[in-house]
Amino acid sequence: MNSLMSQIQITISNEKIDGHAVKVIKFKGAADGSNIDEINEVISKIISTKNKKFSVVLDGSELNFINSTFIGSMTDWHLKLNKHGSELALANFELNVLDTIRSVGMLKVLPHFKTVNEAELALTRS
Repeated sequence: MNSLMSQIQITISNEKIDGHAVKVIKFKGAADGSNIDEINEVISKIISTKNKKFSVVLDGSELNFINSTFIGSMTDWHLKLNKHGSELALANFELNVLDTIRSVGMLKVLPHFKTVNEAELALTRS
C-alpha cells in the first residue's frame, strides 16, 4: 500500500424497516483521490443490484475528510440509485465534512439527517 494513500474502512449493514430494504454504509477515515477507486468498487457492488428497490444511507459519523473526488462519486451513486427507483441519503456527517458537501450544493440534492435512524425512517416513508 502506498504510504500516501488515505486510510478508509467501509462497513455495510443490511436492514429492513417496515418491509423496506435499507443498506447503511459507514465510512471511517478519509475519502479522497488516493482511495476513491477502492471506495467506488465497494459501493458499485452494492448499488448495481438491479430490479431491487432499496435505500442507501451513507453514515459519515467517522469520516473525517473528503474532497471533490468523493463528492463526484456521491453524485454518481445518487444518479444510479435514482435510475432504479432507489434513494440515497447522508447521516451523521461531521461538521467539517458536511461544510464541504454544503459548499458545493450537494445538500440541495441529497438530504442529510442527524442520525442514521432518522435517515432510515425518512427514506422508508417516502
